[in-house]
Amino acid sequence: MSLIPLAGGSLKAIRKTIEGCEVSSQYKMRLYSAFLVGGISKPFRLAEDFVVNKKSKTITDPAQPLFILGHWRSGTTLLHNLLTQDPDFGYVTTYQSVFPNVTLSGKWLFKNFMQLAMPDKRPADNVKLSADFPQEEEFALGNIHGLSYYNFWYFPDEARNYFSKYLTFEDLNPAEKEYWKASYKQLVKTAILNTKRKNIVLKNPPNTGRIDTLLEIYPNAKFIHIMRNPVTVYLSTKRFFEKTMPALQLNKVEEKRFIENIFWVYEKLMDKYEKDKVLIPEGNLYEFKFEDFEKEPLTFLRKIYTELKIDNFHTAEPHFVNYLNSQKKFKMNKHKVDKESLDLIMQNMENYCQKYEYNVPDNIEIM
Repeated sequence: MSLIPLAGGSLKAIRKTIEGCEVSSQYKMRLYSAFLVGGISKPFRLAEDFVVNKKSKTITDPAQPLFILGHWRSGTTLLHNLLTQDPDFGYVTTYQSVFPNVTLSGKWLFKNFMQLAMPDKRPADNVKLSADFPQEEEFALGNIHGLSYYNFWYFPDEARNYFSKYLTFEDLNPAEKEYWKASYKQLVKTAILNTKRKNIVLKNPPNTGRIDTLLEIYPNAKFIHIMRNPVTVYLSTKRFFEKTMPALQLNKVEEKRFIENIFWVYEKLMDKYEKDKVLIPEGNLYEFKFEDFEKEPLTFLRKIYTELKIDNFHTAEPHFVNYLNSQKKFKMNKHKVDKESLDLIMQNMENYCQKYEYNVPDNIEIM
């Protein structure tokens, strides 16, 4: 049994997501299942609107939310999992990311259903999964209104269109962008209510290209950007997408287009980040490399708190140590690549390797 995240969307959001797209006949049962669950959840969504709207009035928007930025497979998940060990930091849970419209009102039903349907580990890298674990919020946004870059998981051939519409908002009309921003604020408030913590840390790779929009919502937000070797990022991203997409897609994409999209998105995302990071108020951005962080995670966590002037590192530190100790047996994937593929990677990534001072990693096996 498996659960497609689209099943957690409202009927309106599901219709928006598939608008103008062709669902392959082999995947139509997935779509029917999503509509079925969406219909069942409707009464709970009405209750949620009442409960959340009432409770949201008791809390204010966080003045300085902490955003973790970085391309997929750059170490953002590890950093997110670590920072959420801090008792002060709330987060979007995996359950909320799939069922954002019934996070509080329908938890007793849909959370149990989700836990049964989801695997214990991510198929691409064996990272543990649980409905209560921290998760990125992009699926949640799609299930609220359908204006999500992660629509590409369902229709991978449309990745570039979704990038310009729902990641950078270049091709999105102003009214829909304002709706996206309002929904984002509400999602964050609900996450704070759900986790019962006073601040929030959010990890979402698409946000790497949304600094300008995030600052419109939270002018004093703080940001962490984690960089990783572009060659490793490409290989890991390709593997992750190949392992994950079959369980989510509603249509297919040709292999050549799939590979070209990974390179295209990397270039556009990183260029947008470099262009917009100057907008971040002085002292509110901390950048570092995953390879350094991996060697001394506690040292870099301390630097994050110091550089961004986040209080209570001494309170959070024991929780960080416990989590790091629990992960000592975890082994990362090793990558193999043939010479022709490596040449293609370097053709597309060489400029970024030079810019960020990286070479071809020694731990990659070239066949």
